[in-house]
Amino acid sequence: MYAKDQESRSRRCRLYTQKLPGAGRKPVSDKLDQRLFSYFKGVRQNKFALSKQEIQTKAKQLANQLGLDCFKASKGYVDRFKERFNLSLRKPKHKSQQNNRSSE
Repeated sequence: MYAKDQESRSRRCRLYTQKLPGAGRKPVSDKLDQRLFSYFKGVRQNKFALSKQEIQTKAKQLANQLGLDCFKASKGYVDRFKERFNLSLRKPKHKSQQNNRSSE
């Protein structure tokens, strides 16, 4: 009897824990995200790498310019920013990727 109750309970919990479309934490500011993404693209086009720390620093600078005084560019913010824009901070691993990068 106990196993059956546990199974039905876990099934009910799964129904309520599925994320609805549009649910979840919203970005602090769309302007901030767009400006940070523009900065990211510009740096990447010039073949420079960015670290999480550099993205955090730039996000804080942009937030101050936009008047978002209470904004803290946490590691979580940077991770969510990368996820929203489908970004990666990976380095080229294959020789073909490294050759293409150095020849451009």
